[in-house]
Amino acid sequence: MHHSFRKTPTITIQVLSTLLLGLIFALAPTFNAATSASAASTSATAACTADNSHLVAAYGGRYFLSGVNVPWQNGGYGADFATIEEWGQHTYSHANTDAMFAALQANGVNTVRWWVFADGRGAPEFAASSGGAVSGLDSTTLPSMADAIGLAAQHNIRIVFNLWSFDMLMADSSAYVKGEHAGGHTDLITDATKRSSFINKAMLPMLAYPVPGTSYTIGSHPNVLGWDIFNEPEFGISDLGAVDGQISQPVSLAQMQRFVAEIAGAIHRNSNQLATVGSAAMKWNSDVSLGATGNVWKDSALTRYDAQGFLDFYQIHYYSWMNGDGVYWSYAPTIIDWAAGGFDKPVVIGELPANAAGTGYTPEGLLNKLHSNCYGGAWAWSYAGVDGAGTWSNIASAMKTFNTANAAEVNIVLGGGTQPTATAIPPTAIPPTAIPPTTVPPTATAIPPTTVPPTAIPPTAIPPTTVPPTATAIPPTAIPPTAVPPTAIPPTAVPPTATAVPQPPASQTIYSDSLASGWQNWSWDSKVNLSYTKKTKVGTSSIAATFTKAWAGLYLHTDSALSTQGYTKIRFWANGAGGNQQLMVWVRDANGNGSQAVKLPTLTKKWVLVEIPLAQLGNPSNLSDLVIQDAQGRTQKTFYIDQIELAN
Repeated sequence: MHHSFRKTPTITIQVLSTLLLGLIFALAPTFNAATSASAASTSATAACTADNSHLVAAYGGRYFLSGVNVPWQNGGYGADFATIEEWGQHTYSHANTDAMFAALQANGVNTVRWWVFADGRGAPEFAASSGGAVSGLDSTTLPSMADAIGLAAQHNIRIVFNLWSFDMLMADSSAYVKGEHAGGHTDLITDATKRSSFINKAMLPMLAYPVPGTSYTIGSHPNVLGWDIFNEPEFGISDLGAVDGQISQPVSLAQMQRFVAEIAGAIHRNSNQLATVGSAAMKWNSDVSLGATGNVWKDSALTRYDAQGFLDFYQIHYYSWMNGDGVYWSYAPTIIDWAAGGFDKPVVIGELPANAAGTGYTPEGLLNKLHSNCYGGAWAWSYAGVDGAGTWSNIASAMKTFNTANAAEVNIVLGGGTQPTATAIPPTAIPPTAIPPTTVPPTATAIPPTTVPPTAIPPTAIPPTTVPPTATAIPPTAIPPTAVPPTAIPPTAVPPTATAVPQPPASQTIYSDSLASGWQNWSWDSKVNLSYTKKTKVGTSSIAATFTKAWAGLYLHTDSALSTQGYTKIRFWANGAGGNQQLMVWVRDANGNGSQAVKLPTLTKKWVLVEIPLAQLGNPSNLSDLVIQDAQGRTQKTFYIDQIELAN
């Protein structure tokens, strides 16, 4: 977000310094637009890494992310995707988005950074009028995001969704000023339960949402490049001395780092997309830049909170106040190149003035300079011209010239591989909520798949074997298509050994009247009673579950993963009480690897014994998560589950 002035002593001094030095930089030869463009063209090959490690790794290649910010559409701050309930504001427009993406495509743009929650006034939904835990998302957020993604795919654009801005830490607003839920969300960062509520009730269901007409969810769609977790968080961190004057309850650096890490970890565990943070300036993202505080977003600062909580690329913002004196301090990427900044990851200039005001360059010269200084991308602020930093019309021509000249680095090619994600690391304590896998209904003859699209994580579902077993064809997985045997794979015989091998018990209980020791209920968007006594099959209690939202899940988790050695199937009883529920089952191991989903037969009024061969779930070596999930994208009436166990 463009901020020309900050109400803090540190930033005020920097702005005044910039004003005093403006004439010097305006007259200095290095700030001549023509000479800077020439210098860029001659220095890029010599200065930048031969292996292109300064560019952003995505889709099996390395790319320069060239694009613009879409901070809000049609003046709807926080209302692009969500709806501000107090006055019914929802500004997302299919037609306007289509026209915008067409204009960007015509000028070679490959990415946009688009805001989602901003200060929280429209979404997510909160359980209290002031602050509070997240209870879900409103009815417009996910469909609007999915529609934008579909249009992005048509125009070869990739979206980086920005989740939050430091504005969420501003004073709580009243209903008819900014909106009842605008600001006042310090507790979402500082309170572990509320952080978890955001991840489980908003972030992961968002990743799980199917994009209509495709085989993807939002979290697996190739036109979602990644997620910018927080815009300019430094302006809400007390330790850094740059707190915005409208924020009365800032958070500590450690609290913000934990918030970022836990969300980044959730993204890495539940999608194939990238994570970044929109740092307000190089000052807080470099250990060696002139006058820098230090890199507060490096891996060691984040992964202590979540092993997969790292950022895939850095993102810093650039406006004229950052130029400095070039001797004692400067946070300008035009002055400090990627190598001089000591960065250990690619760096995208996530905001820069579209009109290049105060930079000493023309828009074209600015793009060339950032490129020759080996940065990994540049996103102009902003498409719609929401403030004095310029609009798309100021930089469109420069973008086209730049993107044409650097087509090899800008034109993203799919199919060269998948987007890089973390090497599998055991998940941390924040429970990863399920991505809704898609299913293909069992059938005796080949028919087109249902309208619920398959997802990449986990891939397309396979009908389970039930009792009695059915003779149904098993469709291949979605990405990549591979043959799957139509019947369960029998367990491999254990070769004889010189000494007796202890045999596991005939079954290993997960639920029998209550959850087995160490198992926890992590269900989302559900009403779950683990001790229901009025309808049981085995013993005295069963699980009664009601799904209150689409893609809800009955989610059971243990921190001590259950070994599957010696077992061949998961077995449980199910009863729909006449609700005709359509559900699916998938599992996750201790390394966070999710299985493909297995569709259950439609539940009836009778108890049915369900047995799912572990072979259909990818033969996991252990189980840490078992999920029974809605398979239709709708609410589901109360159903009952009893006696869940591993069996042989």
